[in-house]
Amino acid sequence: MNVEIIIQTLNELVHQEAFLLAEHLILQHPQHHQNIEFNDVYATVLYFLDKHTQALAVLDFNIERILHHKANESWLIASYFQKANCYLALNNTPKAHYYFQKVLDTQDVSSPLYQEINQLLFV
Repeated sequence: MNVEIIIQTLNELVHQEAFLLAEHLILQHPQHHQNIEFNDVYATVLYFLDKHTQALAVLDFNIERILHHKANESWLIASYFQKANCYLALNNTPKAHYYFQKVLDTQDVSSPLYQEINQLLFV
């Protein structure tokens, strides 16, 4: 099956909150684990299944791929944001703040993402 179709299907399943079904689909296609976008949705699914440590491992792999292949910076920002959320879920506030700061460093102070993270950090 084409990776783009799988990613689209996974995103629809996430939108429908069908996380177990999405995980099952992901596990049926290990050949796509080199794809940054595939891994992004994979980490999202793991996050919503409360598998935060596994999500962090996928995100670490993705970050290495992004940096190695000089991929689109938006994927790097998304991975840092997801890592921060995973660390928050694991009650590791210092690491969450570290990754939120990495995202903030890339954002204009007027951006909605900057405002959202600032609210999280200073609540």
